[in-house]
Amino acid sequence: MPREPRKKSSTGIYHVTNRGINKLPIFNSNREKTRFQNLLKEYKEKYDVQIYAYCIMSNHFHLLIKADLEELASFMAKILAIYAIYYNKMHQRIGYVFEGRYRSQCIENTSYFWNCFRYIHSNPVKANMCKSIEIYKYSSAR
Repeated sequence: MPREPRKKSSTGIYHVTNRGINKLPIFNSNREKTRFQNLLKEYKEKYDVQIYAYCIMSNHFHLLIKADLEELASFMAKILAIYAIYYNKMHQRIGYVFEGRYRSQCIENTSYFWNCFRYIHSNPVKANMCKSIEIYKYSSAR
């Protein structure tokens, strides 16, 4: 059965997430989180995307991003592939790293944008990884 095509946001803004295969931690160390963070920074300069918010957790990530749907697909394909190669090499393994294709939700209004923005940044606090969003190094809240 073919998968549904992605919905196009009227604002061009999406909440993008993906997680490790079988919900496994794929950002185990600070080094791995930093590598993914650096990929976001590097490739947002090479693609026509604007990242409004991001958060890298141990087994998943969140992005609040503005892009044309095709540009978003190219951007995500690039960073996910490069990270998967890096992760597999570091852990001396082969195979999938991410649980299928990334998920994207259309952000269609200002209220939903700000709710999503707060939700993304509150993830580490809710997971008891830190006491305040401002001190978590692997999100854009700082």
